[in-house]
Amino acid sequence: MPRLQICLVSQQFSEVKSGVGVYARNLAQGLLTDGHSVTLICPRERLSTSLQNLRLELVSEKRTGSSHVRWFMLSQRFGRALKTLYRRQKFHLVHFTDARDALFCPRRDFPVLGMVNDYYFAAAPRSPWSFKADYVDWKVRWAYYNTVRLLEQRALRKLTAIICNSQYTQKELTEQYGLAAERMRVIYMSIDLSRYTFQPRRPEDGAPCVLFIGGNVQRKGLPDLIRAAPSILEVFPQTKFVVVGDNQNLAAMMALCEQHRVRESFHFTGWRSHDQIQEDYRRASVFVMPSLMEAFGIVFLEAMASGVPVIGGDVGGIKELIQDGVNGLLVPPRNHRALAGKILHLLQDEQIRRTLIKNARETVKRYATEQMLRETYALYEDLLT
Repeated sequence: MPRLQICLVSQQFSEVKSGVGVYARNLAQGLLTDGHSVTLICPRERLSTSLQNLRLELVSEKRTGSSHVRWFMLSQRFGRALKTLYRRQKFHLVHFTDARDALFCPRRDFPVLGMVNDYYFAAAPRSPWSFKADYVDWKVRWAYYNTVRLLEQRALRKLTAIICNSQYTQKELTEQYGLAAERMRVIYMSIDLSRYTFQPRRPEDGAPCVLFIGGNVQRKGLPDLIRAAPSILEVFPQTKFVVVGDNQNLAAMMALCEQHRVRESFHFTGWRSHDQIQEDYRRASVFVMPSLMEAFGIVFLEAMASGVPVIGGDVGGIKELIQDGVNGLLVPPRNHRALAGKILHLLQDEQIRRTLIKNARETVKRYATEQMLRETYALYEDLLT
C-alpha cells in the first residue's frame, strides 16, 4: 500500500478507561510503524501518552458538561478542528475510533470511516419502564439512550464506511437502523500481546480474588456480582472483590453492597494505570463481567492474555469471543445465582481453570494487532480504489 496521509480522531488515546483508547493507540502505532503519516485529533486531557512521528491536533475537553453530553460537545470540537486541518493539510481519509464522533464532521471528497463500538443505543428499549429493573438512573438513561439513538443515525450517515467491532453489532445496526451491509465491515479490536504478561495465579497465592473492570457498571453487570457475593463468601469467606473503574452510580453500588452485607469484601479502586491493572490481573483468581449488553469486551482479551480465567454475560458479541466451557464461561444476564455457581466452579476446580486458561491463551493470538491492521488496510484499499 502507498504511503497514506491519515487523520485519526479519538476521544481517548492510550487510556484504560475503554476499548476506544486501546484501539486508537494500537491503530496509530501500526500505521506509523508501516510508514504512514498520522495526524491525531484528541482531547489534550485524554492524551496519556504520544508516539514518535505522531502529529497532534489537540482540542479542549473543558466545559463539555456531564458525561451525558460530553461526547456531543467533543464531536462539535472535532468538527471545528477538522475544518481547520482541511485548510492546511490534505488527507487520503479520516478515521474516527468512535463513529458517533462524526456527527459534525464536514463533508469532503475523500473517505470518512468510523468504528461502532457498541449497540446499546441502537437497541435501546423505547419504553422507560424497560430500564427501571436494571438501572438506578433509569429515567435519565432512557432519555439519554433514545436521544443518542437519533443522533447516532445522523452521524453514521456522514460515513463512507462503518467498521463494526463484532458480528452482533453489525446485526443490530442492520436491524435497528436499516444500514446496508455493503457499507459495513466487521473488524475485531485487538491487543498488543507484548504488553501483557501471561502469569496464571497459583492456588497457593492466598485468598481468592474476583476482578471486575468497567465504567458503565450497571450495564456491565456489577449489581449481579454484588448479589452473587454472599453465596461465594459462604464457601470462601476471605474472598476479595476488586472493582476497577469509575462511574456516577458507584455510590449506589456501594449502597447495594451494604444492603447485602458484603461492603467490607468489595474494594473500589477507581481508574488505574495499565501497569496497575496488570498487577490486578496477576492477583486475580477469576475475571468477571456479566454484562446485560456488550458488543465485544476487549477487557476479556486482556484478562485471557494475562492468564486469568474469564466469566462473561451470555449476550451480544461476547459469544463470538468466549466459547462456554472452552476458553471461558458464559452466564445468563440478571442471574446472580448462576453467576455465583460459575465463580465457585472456577475457584474449586483447578483442572477446569487450567483448561480454560490454556485455551484462552490460544484465543488471544487471533486478536493480535497485526490481524486488525491487515483487515483495516484491506478496507482502506477498497475505499481508495
